[in-house]
Amino acid sequence: MSLNDTQLSSNDLKRTNTARLRVALGVLAIIFYLIHGGCHVAVGAPKNLLWACLIANVMVAAGLLMANSGWSASGTLILCVGTPSWLVDVVATGEFMPTSPLVHFGTLACGLGGVALMGIPRFSWFRGVLVIAFLLLISFFVSTAAENINVVHHSWFSIVGSENSLEHLPYLVLGWGVGMWGVQWLLSAIREGCTKKRSLPMEANVELA
Repeated sequence: MSLNDTQLSSNDLKRTNTARLRVALGVLAIIFYLIHGGCHVAVGAPKNLLWACLIANVMVAAGLLMANSGWSASGTLILCVGTPSWLVDVVATGEFMPTSPLVHFGTLACGLGGVALMGIPRFSWFRGVLVIAFLLLISFFVSTAAENINVVHHSWFSIVGSENSLEHLPYLVLGWGVGMWGVQWLLSAIREGCTKKRSLPMEANVELA
């Protein structure tokens, strides 16, 4: 077997393993969603499926299973911004569901794995903003002030906006947008740095050969 044939075989094996890992991460994300989402439905709160991180969970799972880096990355960005917000919500409201970490940490880890495997398209953050803006509008008209899904009716500490008005939604969209843009910049920089480090030994081997 020639050197070129060996390299091709090695590349094929690498692509196969990458695809298997990607699908495994997607299946895990689906399992996390079904467990956590099922708990919301079981306790009679199906509206909670509209929370941004649960929608992001679906985006991550679909993107991983369909090898769509854009949707997977956008869902991951939403989770990166939404998970700290969820932690604030837990502190502010005292409400905690034991299955929540499956989505906020488990699916987030799957999404970050997807970013490492498939990359992060340039405008993933903007796609995430469009999803969030649409989701906030739906949440406002579907949920009550007591449910306050996606914090659309009033902020946790009533800092911005008036209760039961659309006044503070633009601030929410802006905050999500800035957050996702910043996270995308950071993840892209980390991935680029890791890629350069991996390529250095390969370039050295080529020169020696």
